[in-house]
Amino acid sequence: MATDTLDEVKLAAIDVGLGQSLLITTPGGHRWLVDGGAGSSSFDIGESVVAPYLTLGRPPRLDGVFMSHPDADHSHGLPFLLSRFDVGTFYTNGMMPRGRTGKRLRAVLAKRGMVSTTLQAGQVISLGEDLSVQILHPQIGFKSRHANERSLIMRLVRRGKALALLPGDVENDGIGALLNSGNELGLKFWFCHTMAVDPAMCLDFMRPFRRSRALFRWLPQSIWLSAYSCDQCSGRTNIHHIKAWVGGRSVGYG
Repeated sequence: MATDTLDEVKLAAIDVGLGQSLLITTPGGHRWLVDGGAGSSSFDIGESVVAPYLTLGRPPRLDGVFMSHPDADHSHGLPFLLSRFDVGTFYTNGMMPRGRTGKRLRAVLAKRGMVSTTLQAGQVISLGEDLSVQILHPQIGFKSRHANERSLIMRLVRRGKALALLPGDVENDGIGALLNSGNELGLKFWFCHTMAVDPAMCLDFMRPFRRSRALFRWLPQSIWLSAYSCDQCSGRTNIHHIKAWVGGRSVGYG
């Protein structure tokens, strides 16, 4: 496509409802997918939503796929995509989905001769010249029984500047480990699917993102729209001059 010649990096949040699927597009038309959305025994977001989006005017090809963590609302659509697309590398946090989604995913990987690559904090994945994804979490030695806490936290960096933070579904323990790691988190944009964190942790997490932009997914279990309401979300983001959108509408200005 003509836009592939532009010297720009794009991050798209595909509309998958409950769940997450993000697409990173880089100069030259290279593409990396982060998660594949949810589904059920009778409906597959990967097949019905993500695949059509990815193949609109383009061949079924991805340079890589990241599964931030194995919960079904992030992983259910991946078996279809991995079975039908030419995928360079499949990255995970070292965990695989359970149940039907896990069986389908393992079968696809075996059939295609693919081996997943486990990522940990400190690793850097090159997405092209002067562009990379830095893995900030899970920290080496970090332990938790909860998949959310072990979500891959990825920072998209170009020419030495942090562009975006993709934190998966990380919660209190994972955020605490990240804040204690000493990593500088300053960046321009961050995407938040759900964050079940307490208010103090919330403010600590926001502080490094002063004057950034944020997109929060509109979900009833998210702290932003239940326990603390939209108005308080706006107030918390305004404290650090963060411009935030929830469900597509702007709620915070700085």
